[in-house]
Amino acid sequence: MKLIYERYETANPNYELELKENEELTLISFNNNVKDAKLTLHAKQQTNSKLYIYNFILNEYNSILYQDIDVLGLNTNTIIINLILSSKNSKIDSNISINHLNKNTKSLLETYAISKDESVIKIENVGKIKQGCHKVSVRQKAKGLTLSNQSKIEAKPILYIDEYDVEASHACSIGSVNKDDLFYLMSRGLDEKEARKLIVQGFLTPIIDRIEDKKIKEEISNIITNRI
Repeated sequence: MKLIYERYETANPNYELELKENEELTLISFNNNVKDAKLTLHAKQQTNSKLYIYNFILNEYNSILYQDIDVLGLNTNTIIINLILSSKNSKIDSNISINHLNKNTKSLLETYAISKDESVIKIENVGKIKQGCHKVSVRQKAKGLTLSNQSKIEAKPILYIDEYDVEASHACSIGSVNKDDLFYLMSRGLDEKEARKLIVQGFLTPIIDRIEDKKIKEEISNIITNRI
C-alpha cells in the first residue's frame, strides 16, 4: 500500500488523485496552524481500489477543508477520518463529498471536532448514491466536543440516495465535557485543567490510533497533546 504524508505549509494546496484498478493508497494530511489555509482534494477511484484519508487540522486561524471523491469502479472502499481542533476566534469549514457512481462500493466518513475559546467549526458530510448503484454501503458519523460557552460546532450529515438496494446511515452528536466525568476525575486528585485534558485525550486517542505508521502517529500525537 502506498503512503503519502503531507504536512502542508502553503495556504492553498490542491491535490488531484486517481486510484487505478486494484491500487491502495493512504493519504495523511496535516494542517498545523497554517494561516487562512484551504486544502482542496479531487480523487477518482477505479475498480477494486482502496482509499484511506486521514485529515488533521489544528488551527487558531481560519481554515477550509474541501474534498470530493468520485467512486467510479466496482468493489471499492473509501475511508475518510477527520480530526479538527480549533482555538481562539478561528472559523474552520469542512466539506467532504463521496459520490458513489457504481455498484458494490463502500464508504465510511467520520469527523471528530473539538472547539475551544470562541472558535467555530462547520462540518458538512455528504454521501451520494446514483440510481442503479446496487449493494452500496454508506456510513457517516460526526462527533463534536465544545470546551467553552462561546465555542460552536455545527454539523450537517447529508445523504442523497437514488437507489433502494443500499445501506446508508449517519449519526451526529455534539456536546460539552461531561460534568460527571469531570467531577469523578477531580475527586481522584486531578485539578480541573488536568481532568479536562485527560477527557479530551480520551476523545482523540481512538482516532490517532488508526494510523499504522508508528513514526507519523507519534509525531501527530505529540503535537496534538501540546495543543490541547
